[in-house]
Amino acid sequence: DSKGSAVGGAITNVGGTSSTGYSTAVTGTGGNGWALAYMYAFSKRTEMGFVYGKLHNDANANFSRGVSTPNIGESQTNYGLNVRHKF
Repeated sequence: DSKGSAVGGAITNVGGTSSTGYSTAVTGTGGNGWALAYMYAFSKRTEMGFVYGKLHNDANANFSRGVSTPNIGESQTNYGLNVRHKF
C-alpha cells in the first residue's frame, strides 16, 4: 500500500511564470522532494525556462527523479534549461 501527497503552485508575472512544488511519498520507507521552475516569454512564440529540484531519500528509500536510481538513502539533485519556439 502506497501513500503520498503533493502540493504546488504557479505565479504569472511580467514576462514569465514561476512555479514550485513539494511532494512526499511513504511506502514503508520515505522520501520527499521539491522543485522550482521559471519560464520567461521572449515573445509570443519563444520561451526559455529553468528548473531545479532536489529529492531527499530516507535511510531505507531509493526514490528517483529520472533515469538513474540512487543508492539507498542517497539524495538526487536535478536541473535543466530549455528553449521552446512555436512555429
